[in-house]
Amino acid sequence: MENDFLAQLGFVIGTSTCCLPFIHALVISFIRFIAIYYPIKYKIIFTSRRIKQICIGMFLCSFGIGLPTIFFKSKYILKVDTLTLTPTYLTPSITLYQMFYGIFFYGIVIAIAFILNILNIIGLNKKKYNRNTKYSEKYYIIYCFFTLITSILMEIYFAFRIGGTYLENVTMNHIANTFLSWIGDIVTLGNFYFFILISKDIRKLLKESLKGIFYKRNYSYTSGVFFQMRSNDVMI
Repeated sequence: MENDFLAQLGFVIGTSTCCLPFIHALVISFIRFIAIYYPIKYKIIFTSRRIKQICIGMFLCSFGIGLPTIFFKSKYILKVDTLTLTPTYLTPSITLYQMFYGIFFYGIVIAIAFILNILNIIGLNKKKYNRNTKYSEKYYIIYCFFTLITSILMEIYFAFRIGGTYLENVTMNHIANTFLSWIGDIVTLGNFYFFILISKDIRKLLKESLKGIFYKRNYSYTSGVFFQMRSNDVMI
């Protein structure tokens, strides 16, 4: 609680991490837009090298949003009724920066992602009438909307966070942090299950891993029974 730098560092990491769902929702929606409307260019544009560049760009953008928060003084405050430590800004001017990236920048990102998702559905319906639609493309569209919904939930978190900082209300900051932990679980589990549905390679790898685990257990159990029966001079 006495080390204010840990609170500042926590805000840098937290702000950078919270930026990723917004950028991710926009990038996924844009990739699906190119895949649906320009399938030939899609294979040319999104090479493995280009995908790596996009991932690096997402990281740099998120870190660029989070890094300036280190210059705003903050500290951990103990909430007595729940015995939890809550990081809180001590500088009211942080609300201006939070409004810039939390309301203005993220709001634009959500709006663009929403428009792209609507266009993707329209394009997918046209393909449906041409009988060229694959189930994987439907899953991709659903996944795009999932990322959009998680972005909207993150926007609700920022509303609580900005309100708590501006009003100097520790309870609102605590609600924001609790809400953020729930959003993190939804994003993590949701991405995991969607990746299983979408990717054949992940399903195959997961199947092989589970098969290897259960096969080893079964083999170990069979071997144990065999040696136990041999030690008791029982013929098999």
